[in-house]
Amino acid sequence: MGEKSLIAVEEFTHPDEVLHLEAYDGAFFENHIMTIEETAKYLKVCPKTIRRLIHDGNIPVSKVGKNYRFMLNQLIQWLKSGGCYEKRR
Repeated sequence: MGEKSLIAVEEFTHPDEVLHLEAYDGAFFENHIMTIEETAKYLKVCPKTIRRLIHDGNIPVSKVGKNYRFMLNQLIQWLKSGGCYEKRR
């Protein structure tokens, strides 16, 4: 078998590629954290859309100080569920 290599998140052209690669190297997806801007780029939307999703409680996100952070593995699950997210209370 050949050596595994990781593809940078910025190189993905479609979320389905991430779904396919998730099993390829789970450690990368388990630990990869993104900003609002990186998440917007990954989802191919503007950062304003991400902020609206945060405000409405419709996307999995954590707040670190004054900043929001997204875990790639949670975004993948969110995409698999069709973009549905139940906000924890």
